[in-house]
Amino acid sequence: MPGKKKRFRYFVDKPFQTKFILRFVVLILISAVISFGFFVYIDSQKFSKGVLFEEITKDFYKTTDIGFILDSMKKVLSKSKADSKIISKVDEYSAMIKKFDSNVVKASEIKKELLSKDLNSSFSGGIVSLAYELANGKGEETVNKVNKAVLSLRRAVQECSFEDMNVSLATLEEVFKGTRYQDKFNSFKERLNLYANLVTSTYDFLKAKPGFVDELRNLINDPKSGIETETLDSLNRSLAKIQSILDSVNSYSDVLVYETRTYEKKAYNLLDLYWKPIVALSILQILLITIFGLFFSHSIAGPVHRIKKELREIAEGKLPITHEIRLRKSDFLLDIAKEINNTLKSIAERYNIR
Repeated sequence: MPGKKKRFRYFVDKPFQTKFILRFVVLILISAVISFGFFVYIDSQKFSKGVLFEEITKDFYKTTDIGFILDSMKKVLSKSKADSKIISKVDEYSAMIKKFDSNVVKASEIKKELLSKDLNSSFSGGIVSLAYELANGKGEETVNKVNKAVLSLRRAVQECSFEDMNVSLATLEEVFKGTRYQDKFNSFKERLNLYANLVTSTYDFLKAKPGFVDELRNLINDPKSGIETETLDSLNRSLAKIQSILDSVNSYSDVLVYETRTYEKKAYNLLDLYWKPIVALSILQILLITIFGLFFSHSIAGPVHRIKKELREIAEGKLPITHEIRLRKSDFLLDIAKEINNTLKSIAERYNIR
């Protein structure tokens, strides 16, 4: 109909609709703050404990593998009719291996710290930076001597060349002797010696003690051991694996060879893995809520606006009191409009108003 105004407009009743939309905005902001706090919490826990999603990595050294095999053998023996003396021997060797495994782990930690700090020229306050500081005032020859010793010492630590390490250490000791940094150098020297002792003692054990493999093999394969044939085959395969590991240790550096395996549980950062889909879904959610809020609020605000407008026009005499407020079937407040129409009709009848 010409001249008929369209009621389907946004913000037809601004105070009402604005408040309605603002409530949606507040809900979205609260949701965003909670989500952000949740992801920050997950991120802060990634190196300490698992949150929802977990994965574990552990460094398996050669000694760790031997200990793992011995533990498996013990479980197999405990389920068989094996002599208790055999289980006791496996326990004894397993305890020794675990002791040296802890030595290997400690040696690896010391090595990592030495290379990342003390032997890193860019690390302020480390032995290398202090050595260059002291050598700079003693001429070019001393600087070159220190530089050569530092490079040699770093390579020696990486490759477990402990004879070369001692030679380089002696050169640096001359530079630090009698200076204000001598105590710090002595502490550095002690850690180097501890590192060397941990590696060499483990190497000596692995090369000198492998007789336990033959001893266990003899005990297990003894006709009086009481071990079933099937179990015996499994145990011999395990001993062959241990022997293979021992045969692969041919130098000090072989002691620190390890591989990283995944097992059990350890926290990893959920946000790093899923931040793109999370952001995309969040944007989509905001758009959907906003659009839904606009359409939903309009289906309420439109009828409110129409009821207010027509009641005002009735009060001003522009419309008769018998005027009937009509809303669309899809609008809210249909029941309220009906009650208003009934009330106006009742008043008109009571007072005989036309």
